[in-house]
Amino acid sequence: MREALAEAFEAAYRQKYGRTPGAVPIEFTNIRSTLRAAIPGAARHGDEGDRAGGVPLKRRRAVWFPESRAFVETPVYDRARLPLGEVFEGPALVEEEGSTLVVGPGGSFRVAPSGNIVVTIA
Repeated sequence: MREALAEAFEAAYRQKYGRTPGAVPIEFTNIRSTLRAAIPGAARHGDEGDRAGGVPLKRRRAVWFPESRAFVETPVYDRARLPLGEVFEGPALVEEEGSTLVVGPGGSFRVAPSGNIVVTIA
């Protein structure tokens, strides 16, 4: 496995920089992996029923935005309930387990067919 990883790294390096890296040890500092598996009864992104459904707005709350120099009444959305493709205007908070996305005043966001949130910054 180690040889296969080293060969893949060298091939990618050569493709990007046009040469093989020097004789230095290869160190992984960041690895990203993605796993996809069919789950019986589950829909894919873009299929009907893909999102959890229901109203994505959970509540509103005051949030401090430096550019406004004030607390702004801000909608808080449930990420799992955001519909694909619909554009939401900032300011907004998008909550999900483990993280919160902050979209400032003047910004906007939408959920792409891939499921990623695409943010446009004002």
